[in-house]
Amino acid sequence: MTPWASFVTYDYYLPDRWDVEEKLSFVIGIPEIEAYIGAGMYVESTYKRLGAILTKQRAGYLAITMFILISLLVYALILLRSNQRLRREIQERIYAENNLGTVFDTIHDGIMIHDEAGKILHTNKQAAIMYGLSREEMLNYKIEGLSADPNMAKRWLERQEKTIDGQGYVLFEWEAERPLEKTVFDVEIGLRKTRWSGRQAYVAAVRDITERKQSMEKIHRLAYFDNLTGLPNRAYIMNELQARLDQSIAGSETGAVFFIDVDNFKVVNDTHGHLFGDRMLVEIAKRLDTLSSPQLSLLRLGGDEFLILAVNSAEESQVRRLADQIRGLFDEAISIDNTSFHITCSIGVAVYPRDGSTMEELLKYADLAVFKAKNRGKDRWVLYDSSMALELSKRTELEKRLREAYRKGEFILHYQPQIAAKSGRVVGIEALIRWQSPFDGLVFPGEFITVAEEIGLINEIGKWVIENSFAFAKSLMHKGVCVSCNVSPVQLNQSSFVTDVIEAFDRFGLKKGSVALEITESCLVESFGDTYSKLAKLRDYGIMIYLDDFGTGYSSLNYMKSLPIDVLKIDKSFIDNITADAVEGQIVKTIVALAREIGLKVIAEGVEVEEQQAYLAACGCNTIQGYLFSRPVTEAEILDLL
Repeated sequence: MTPWASFVTYDYYLPDRWDVEEKLSFVIGIPEIEAYIGAGMYVESTYKRLGAILTKQRAGYLAITMFILISLLVYALILLRSNQRLRREIQERIYAENNLGTVFDTIHDGIMIHDEAGKILHTNKQAAIMYGLSREEMLNYKIEGLSADPNMAKRWLERQEKTIDGQGYVLFEWEAERPLEKTVFDVEIGLRKTRWSGRQAYVAAVRDITERKQSMEKIHRLAYFDNLTGLPNRAYIMNELQARLDQSIAGSETGAVFFIDVDNFKVVNDTHGHLFGDRMLVEIAKRLDTLSSPQLSLLRLGGDEFLILAVNSAEESQVRRLADQIRGLFDEAISIDNTSFHITCSIGVAVYPRDGSTMEELLKYADLAVFKAKNRGKDRWVLYDSSMALELSKRTELEKRLREAYRKGEFILHYQPQIAAKSGRVVGIEALIRWQSPFDGLVFPGEFITVAEEIGLINEIGKWVIENSFAFAKSLMHKGVCVSCNVSPVQLNQSSFVTDVIEAFDRFGLKKGSVALEITESCLVESFGDTYSKLAKLRDYGIMIYLDDFGTGYSSLNYMKSLPIDVLKIDKSFIDNITADAVEGQIVKTIVALAREIGLKVIAEGVEVEEQQAYLAACGCNTIQGYLFSRPVTEAEILDLL
């Protein structure tokens, strides 16, 4: 078989169909196997499939082309809009910067924009006025040139980045300076980041707070300084002074607190008036201030009390020297309006940290030492020791028990008769309070009356004494005996005192001269004008007034003649030696004679022997009271004596 190959066409049936279609085949002969191999395709069907494929390809190409065109169009639109927005933002920024001055000028605070180096880039009208410059001149300055301290300005610029990054802005107070005038003023600055002309910058809102600072200083001064003397006051103790004390103790330093209390200052106020007393306090403050040094802090606690804190001065020799210096400041009289006054003071000293580490503790202990100094006669200083704390504990316990005593009715009255010097008849009875304590037995008034006065219980106790002594007087009116009772100066100062006494007098139906109130000279000294008026009203109402313990205070007989009193009671200290000491005997004789001359009756207290009675009777003394006749006794016992 000769090999050959050729294309042939012929009609043939379609697969699975009875239709005939032209078919194109390629036939090749293979001699080795004596066979023919051919491959063919239906012409029309193939053309149809190829047309379908070409149609799909054209659609795909068209879609891709459309997508590319649309994408390019969208990109072009986005680019166009971005350019328009950027152009608008640039225009707005230019407009904003061009018109920023107008906006800033409507703000009452100063506005400054500066770069990272502190160079002023822009400012409003108010800032220029604040610094005393024109807006153009402001642009020639940096922050340091507008600050009172250029070094502070440098530190500001160094920290501004870190501070602002932490919270977005920073608010602080600053000392600014007007460059031309060289005057310093206080400002408050609010600083935050911004951008200016496309670069980083800072905008500062500047507010002048000079007046506010001055007002705050005034408020601080009113709160922490005494308006009269200009010294720090009591409130200062719990703040600045406590801080200084803490620093001293932390640094192992020692020191002392000197509590200074002017003696008898109330006498000055009551005698010459409070305005005069204020002038006296100013002079005292000036004298104390002469001791001022970096180690000493002087302040006024209030009234006539002052305090000195001495840092690093706790050695006994230093304490003694300073205490003597303080006391010595009062050796020379104080002169006001050409009148000289000799003033003394009592000083209590507490040492830290030995006695305490807080101002509260030190004040308490120094106050205890002052109390001790006054009890020892005033015009001296006393160093606190632990025994005083024990006394304080006992005092606190006494106060508690005294209140309970009043609540439980543990007080009783004893009575001591007053005898007519010539006839020996009982003409009067003094009611004396006693405390029948379940712990201490019978307690005498000298041990608790002062405490009752200090804790404010004396008014209740005093009313109880008046109530019971007036009731007893009611039962003795038929015997013609006057019952007297003691009145505390604190009690007498109560606004309702006169009303309360008269109400009790009327309620018991007492007669004129049946009761008497015994007052001490200190009652007169405390507040003379008010006391005089009260005593006069009571005396006019029929209640007799006795002046007790005459000779132990400030009174004189010349002074007594103008007072609304009926009886003068000579203190026991004058009676003790009248028969053994010619001088004291003559003094008592003179007192009795002068008292009778100005219309006062006289009672001599503390008569214990017959020689004293005989001498007093010879002097013309009206009445005698003392152990010679009777000690204070119970109501039942005094009735037996009558």
